[in-house]
Amino acid sequence: MKLSRIAIATATAGAPAESDRAYSGSSWGLYSFLMTNLMNGLDQINGGADRHPTEKFGGVMLSALPLAILLFPLQMIAEAEVRLLDRLGV
Repeated sequence: MKLSRIAIATATAGAPAESDRAYSGSSWGLYSFLMTNLMNGLDQINGGADRHPTEKFGGVMLSALPLAILLFPLQMIAEAEVRLLDRLGV
């Protein structure tokens, strides 16, 4: 339990104090940034604009799976951060 509190405190240390959401500089912002750019990059690698999204969906999802699994702990920290901020009323 102590480790998770330290992880949340470390991940949220970059968030501005006046921010009302857990986004910029926080673990949720980092997770969102990484996953969005990962999916966009894989979309371009798997055909870009030349192929219809339904044709490349499987390739993009299968390519992203290993990295999404590696980012799972960051997602859990981000979810805990958002729940904590909601509970604190921030």
